Amino acid sequence: MSVGTSSPPSFLTLPLLVLFLGMGLTTGLSFNGALSLDAMVFDKVVSSNKHHVLVRFDKSDTDGSNEMNFGELVEASLMVKNLLLAYVDIENDEEVSDKFDLAKKYGADKFPTYVLFSDGKEVSKYHDGKEVTDISDLIKWLEDNGIHLALKGRTLPLLDRLVQEYFSSDSSERKAELLKEVKASSDQYKEHDLAKFYPTILEKVSAKGDEYCAKELTRITSMLDKTKDSINEDKREEMRGKTQVLNVCKAAAEAASKSGDEL
Repeated sequence: MSVGTSSPPSFLTLPLLVLFLGMGLTTGLSFNGALSLDAMVFDKVVSSNKHHVLVRFDKSDTDGSNEMNFGELVEASLMVKNLLLAYVDIENDEEVSDKFDLAKKYGADKFPTYVLFSDGKEVSKYHDGKEVTDISDLIKWLEDNGIHLALKGRTLPLLDRLVQEYFSSDSSERKAELLKEVKASSDQYKEHDLAKFYPTILEKVSAKGDEYCAKELTRITSMLDKTKDSINEDKREEMRGKTQVLNVCKAAAEAASKSGDEL
């Protein structure tokens, strides 16, 4: 699975880059954008970094599902300038593993556990109690800690929240402000495959009303079901992406309508 460019994150300081090159295999870049850490270099990387560092502690003998999730995070993190992803693989023989001691030091007694550091200090820890981490809940945890990741093929939490606020607002002035925010945020995530749909859909909603989302969702879904042979795969993929954002908008519109009815 390709997870982005093999170049090291641009925000790493020169001394750290020299350190990594000097350490060779011990801390070599992996996942094409994440650092493999052990006890010798953990503190040097985390405490010396003035940005956010997200470290995953996990067993080295998993079935690969958590690695796929982590790969998605790594790919998305390459678009975030102030975030570095790293991981500590815990070997099977815990009794002789310095990495196991490292995990215990940071309270990672169940795997996988994610620990977020900022300015060299631990900020928060995440473990959902599942053998395979629920990546949606993990993304929400990161959002709650100010880390906005845009995973390919998934809607963007930051824009989802703006959409929810848009539909819940009764102020036309506030709606206009939120539409501007959505446009600006979609530009920020212009490399993401779904970002472009947010402003175009809300512009249609502004002109045609909240019911546009449900109607457009029905129209596109019907096209995808009925015209399987007449639409090329690239176009179908684009249409499926639009339906993902439409579903977010539809749910937000319905929630706002229900809330209004209860008042």
